[in-house]
Amino acid sequence: MLRHLTPRAVWRCLPGRRASRAESAAVARLLAACRDLDVAPAPLLEAWGRDSRGRQERRLARAARYLQAGGPPAGLTDAVPGLLHDEHATAIRFGGQTGLVGPAVRAVLAADTPAEREARLRTRRLTRTAVAWGVLTFLVSSWMAFRVGPWFKKILDDFDSELPAATRLWLETCDWFANLSWLVGPLALFGLALWFSPALRGAIARPFTRRRRAATAVDLLAVAAAAGRPIPAAAATLAGCETDGRLARRLWRAAAEGPPGAVLAQAGLLTAAEGRLLDSTPAPEPATLARIAADRRNVLRRRGAVRQGVIWLGLLALASGFVFWTALAFVTPVFDLTEQLAGERP
Repeated sequence: MLRHLTPRAVWRCLPGRRASRAESAAVARLLAACRDLDVAPAPLLEAWGRDSRGRQERRLARAARYLQAGGPPAGLTDAVPGLLHDEHATAIRFGGQTGLVGPAVRAVLAADTPAEREARLRTRRLTRTAVAWGVLTFLVSSWMAFRVGPWFKKILDDFDSELPAATRLWLETCDWFANLSWLVGPLALFGLALWFSPALRGAIARPFTRRRRAATAVDLLAVAAAAGRPIPAAAATLAGCETDGRLARRLWRAAAEGPPGAVLAQAGLLTAAEGRLLDSTPAPEPATLARIAADRRNVLRRRGAVRQGVIWLGLLALASGFVFWTALAFVTPVFDLTEQLAGERP
């Protein structure tokens, strides 16, 4: 039994973690296939849960019980928190109301290209590095502020040494940091809330993913247009399925009558140039919408890569500056003190 107790198995059993994107996509794909083939998904989810471990096993078992009790697949997000990511849940809700579960889920999954997955992986690495660097800096700064700072200041005061500007600034920063020690408790509580609440993590991350979610909404509108649904009606339906309130308001504005490109651009789902392209192209609207969404994702991915590079450089500059400043604050007075003692020797 102990040979199965790997670090990954322990991690999967910890509370407060939602399903991975691959697990969420697999559940969405299963629900879409069952809808297309008119097969009950509950027995499949129950069997899948028996083959899973940890949190995913419990989520799948709850989903199976919910569906066996007659619950609709569109309500799985509320019934089983953490089972589906927002984009997959929106696709299932939208497909359930329009009768296009299969096409909607396939459109969302097709947009998740290897390049998109690599971009998310880089973002996670950057986030973990920033958090690790922040925690390490906090621990080192705390130790210096409460232990090294007072001790070092007492030594320099005993020798009546004039402190260099870097050292004075460093000691003042230590005093300022010590006065903020009361923030440790609230920050620790906030960290625990983030750990145990996928909903809170999603709410914090939502503003940073809204543009990508808007491209997914355009994909779903293209699916509805390809099936012959009017874009205003599809936008109103999608607004009721969207979990992001600001994006839902944009979709409600997109439900107005008028040229589709102009209306979508006025609602903020397309740029003015994209709206003119949609209204003037001789190609069918669904193909043009899908191409616009794909181009939008490519642009967002390139901008994200540039932004991540800038953040990496910023973190490197901050880390280097912190180390250099600390070394300068310590080494400079030590050199001055050494020269003073050497001058006093006969």
